Formats: sequence, structure tokens, C-alpha cells
Amino acid sequence: KAIRRQRQMCIRDSLYMARGYGEKEKTGYSVEVNACYETSDAIRIQTTLLGPAKGEKTKEKKTYPYVVMKTEYREKDVIFE
Repeated sequence: KAIRRQRQMCIRDSLYMARGYGEKEKTGYSVEVNACYETSDAIRIQTTLLGPAKGEKTKEKKTYPYVVMKTEYREKDVIFE
């Protein structure tokens, strides 16, 4: 089960959008952005949590995979799908 945390923040005319997938027990995880597009009323973002590749060496160490995207500020909702 993936825990998803998402935030958006405006800093100096820039919009930062972040999505995290919570604590993982080992290294090797990454987040892929599948789509990021603007509609008439929102910015929509689709992401996927990728696990360690088969055969990839990992360490038993807690990690917190996340992605942050930056764009020029828009007065729209951000929707993570």
C-alpha cells in the first residue's frame, strides 16, 4: 500500500507541486511522472512509484521517495491522479 502525500506551494511567481509515497524499508525506489498537463480549470499530474529493479542491489535503509515539479504560478487547482 503506497502512502501518498501531496502539496503545492507558491513562492515568488512559481508553483511547486510535490508528491511523496511515504516511508520505504529499503533503497531503490523512484517516482516517475507519467503525465503533467493543464486543463481549463486545473493542473493534472499522474505519477507512479517504481520499486527496485529485479536484481538491483539495495540497502536495508529507510527512504522516502518523492518528486517535486516547478512551473510558473497559475491560479488553478492541482490534481494528482
